[in-house]
Amino acid sequence: MNKACVAFWLMGLIFNVTALCQESRPAAAKSSQSAEKIYSVWPYDAKEAVRRQDETAKILGLKQELVLDLGGDVTMKLALIPAGKFVMGSPETEKDRLVFEGPQHPVTISKAYYIGVTEVTQGQYEAVMGKNPSSFKFPDNPVENVLWKEAAEFCENLSEKTKKKVRLPSEAEWEYACRAGTATLYSFRGNLADYAWFNDNAGKKTHPVGLKKPNPAGLYDMHGNVWEWCSDWYEEKYYANAKTVDPQGPDTGKKRSLRGGSWTARPQRCSTAVRGGGDPAERAKYIGFRVVVPAAGID
Repeated sequence: MNKACVAFWLMGLIFNVTALCQESRPAAAKSSQSAEKIYSVWPYDAKEAVRRQDETAKILGLKQELVLDLGGDVTMKLALIPAGKFVMGSPETEKDRLVFEGPQHPVTISKAYYIGVTEVTQGQYEAVMGKNPSSFKFPDNPVENVLWKEAAEFCENLSEKTKKKVRLPSEAEWEYACRAGTATLYSFRGNLADYAWFNDNAGKKTHPVGLKKPNPAGLYDMHGNVWEWCSDWYEEKYYANAKTVDPQGPDTGKKRSLRGGSWTARPQRCSTAVRGGGDPAERAKYIGFRVVVPAAGID
């Protein structure tokens, strides 16, 4: 067994030993209605992902799905993602892995949050911003050709409109939601074409969101269609010194982080752990975004 495999095995063992101490307690001792639970067992299957969403919603007194009213009969759905622990990045043994997808490191997401069920569509963007910068103009396709600051401004405007804190996800939040309990190349086991639009099947364009199968957390297009802006500055070697609790990326940088791959990408570049850096001042018809709303403070 090589060093990478041993390290990965040890991280999993630590998570599972911690979990045995926590998960074996009576339900009343594990959590209360006033304290959020941080799940320790990882990886886990789709059934467990749904169970955790349901349990977290009950603990926090929230719904599993948040619906934002954008005005003009336009809405946006977001899914609840429980707090928990996972291993971020890809193992050295993963085929076609890029060096800046590692080193793998344990990460704790300490608070539950909602994340967009789909990428922000052109219809949603136009309802909030009053314009549409996209190259492929269809209301149900993801908005693209959007600058990072425009994505951030969309979040600010939507926050003001809905009276909820809307923002871009951190890289850690994005990958945690994408994995939804999985530790594999993609957030599913099966044919990539069933879950994603990428260079082999996209026909050199974006496609309406939500047409492919969702991941275990009920999220669509986490792989392919458009790359998604995250809040973090991008640094290839950041993982070597990254924080392990709610990491927010480097303090400064020249590029912003992108995740998920796009309609232009090869299959290997649509993986869960793949990372990219984009010039925040340049437009690209393969870059869009999805949003996050912290669960704390939701009525």
